[in-house]
Amino acid sequence: MERLRWREMDTDTQQPTISGPGWASIFTGVWIDRHQVDGNATPPVNQANVRGSYMVDQAPHFARRLKSAVPAASVASFAAWDWIETYLVDAQPEAFDAHDRGVGIKYPDRDLNTQSKTLGYLETKSPDVLIVHFDQVDGAGHATGFGTDNPIYMEAIQKVDSHVGEVLSAVRHRPGAEKEKWLVLVTTDHGGTGRKHGGQSLEERTIPLIANGPGVPESQVINTPFGHTIIAPTIFRYLNVPVDASWGWNAAVFALGEAVVAR
Repeated sequence: MERLRWREMDTDTQQPTISGPGWASIFTGVWIDRHQVDGNATPPVNQANVRGSYMVDQAPHFARRLKSAVPAASVASFAAWDWIETYLVDAQPEAFDAHDRGVGIKYPDRDLNTQSKTLGYLETKSPDVLIVHFDQVDGAGHATGFGTDNPIYMEAIQKVDSHVGEVLSAVRHRPGAEKEKWLVLVTTDHGGTGRKHGGQSLEERTIPLIANGPGVPESQVINTPFGHTIIAPTIFRYLNVPVDASWGWNAAVFALGEAVVAR
């Protein structure tokens, strides 16, 4: 098997542990050397060889890849952080059947609004892929510290967990849901240390990946550092959609994705 290319230190794949590059890698399936997003204020462009600008055509959102392969596929995105909507989604809106951002003054308000919009969408729609982003855990970490010994941080995690539970309940109680087989993936864009992130410490580079669904072993912990870029190929593997080698999705990552969701 090809060696896993997991954002290796001191290579072109190393990227800062901040939200823009993190979510760009999650949604495009490639690292910074290809998508070129190196911050949180990157405008979407299609210009070649411009470091710091999102290379939309070179590294499109996986939703755009999916739509090209399966035009009838339905993808929806609801994000509490407006950057995801403004820069990633708005750069390729044709890839989404529905998309919106949460609104509100504070992090919890935006998360609650994001949940509300997601639940409203699920009342009448049945997407093939549903993307939902919540933001208050990051806000609590910056305000009071990233750490399991911080009760405020843990309370934010529990609140987001309840939002995720509401969304999953809505998915599973829709008419016809008993005939559907959903794979649920939960991850985040970075870790943290103290009240910050952005560096290359183990605490900042370590993130969780939770998977639940058909073919996923229950209560199993895998210590292999899959990395952000496993999300997109895992989704494609689960949907049985072929991956083109020209996309830059690492073969080892894709093989690991097959192992996780083999059915």
